[in-house]
Amino acid sequence: MSRCSLSSLLAANAIPRVPAIKIAQFLAAGCDVVVLLADIHGFLDNLKAPVELVEHRVDYYRLTISALLKAVGVSTQLNNLTIIQGSSYQKTAEYVMDVYKLSSCISEHEAKRAGAEIVKQSDSAPLSGLLYPVLQVLDEQYLDVDAQFGGKLY
Repeated sequence: MSRCSLSSLLAANAIPRVPAIKIAQFLAAGCDVVVLLADIHGFLDNLKAPVELVEHRVDYYRLTISALLKAVGVSTQLNNLTIIQGSSYQKTAEYVMDVYKLSSCISEHEAKRAGAEIVKQSDSAPLSGLLYPVLQVLDEQYLDVDAQFGGKLY
């Protein structure tokens, strides 16, 4: 049986509406699931929260996600479930260089279009919102996943 790897993104500035039942279904189907606590994404999303607050939210979300998964009968000690904090690898020199490389291949229009579904856009949005889709693409590579499961979190 082949296995799929899946990343579930949780931006660290969103209200935690984690799809715990869907994650449980993916695990039951034999998928390796990576829950990304996207602290840098959360900070970059229109700078809604200072980085210090985002760090505390990551701790809160780690506990909340674990509790939600336990509530739907999923052990957080499974070998095919990983919860990872984005900044644990997104601050490395290699990752940052890859951000620069990918940014040089994407137009402003493409970045805005890709980010429009995720990051709230405004007439005078900060540049950080344009980096968000770049980070999402790189996260798939760095987390070694085949797909992302997520969407807008409010």
